[in-house]
Amino acid sequence: GLITQSVLEPEKIGNLNFLNFAWIGNMARDQRVCYLWAEKGVKTFDEFRARKGWNFGTTAVGVSNWVNFKTLQGLFDVDMKIITGFRGSGEQRIAIERGEVDGDCGSWSSISQDWIDNKKIVTILKLSKQLPPGAPNDVPYANDIAKSDADRAVLNVINGAGEIGRPVIASKQVPAEIQALLRKAFDAALATKGAQEEAAKMRLPLQPMSANEVVAELKGIYDAPADAVKRARAIVSQK
Repeated sequence: GLITQSVLEPEKIGNLNFLNFAWIGNMARDQRVCYLWAEKGVKTFDEFRARKGWNFGTTAVGVSNWVNFKTLQGLFDVDMKIITGFRGSGEQRIAIERGEVDGDCGSWSSISQDWIDNKKIVTILKLSKQLPPGAPNDVPYANDIAKSDADRAVLNVINGAGEIGRPVIASKQVPAEIQALLRKAFDAALATKGAQEEAAKMRLPLQPMSANEVVAELKGIYDAPADAVKRARAIVSQK
């Protein structure tokens, strides 16, 4: 969320540029979906968009699912109320189960396995092009159903940081030789069979990216077309 905010509202986080850090690598992409509690009776994104009066909850303005909600409002004309002030994801899940809010947009790996196994949720939209094995990759991808190339450019600005979902960074004041050692160790550790097996047991996606790959993704975010950044800023700045 902070990477996106550094592009759209840099003054709110001290004008940080995340290219000015020593990047060590990224453990996994943040593969995000939007879903509804199954009891709401909606099966598709078109049905969701046609219905009025949705309630979605989040911890605060500016966090990643809040940005996703604003995207649904601004680019897909979804009629929803965004309720802030939840103390964490556990409290949000309880609110979903109680019917106080209708669903969420978040990482696939953060969704309760019980909800998935017992079909308690319906996934209606992918915000990432590809989801992990076992996830419903047959649901529409936001970029594919966007109304125009201009809208797709806005989505790329808003969702681009999701490719850098679980990063490890250091200060550039760390000596270059230590940075190099950290990167080498990071890449080697995540490539081991043990790391892959442990991640699988914990149902955590592990899709390592090297520091160079992360920096390339960052450059793409910071080099986004000015018009797309302007529109994205207008969407996420609306309270």
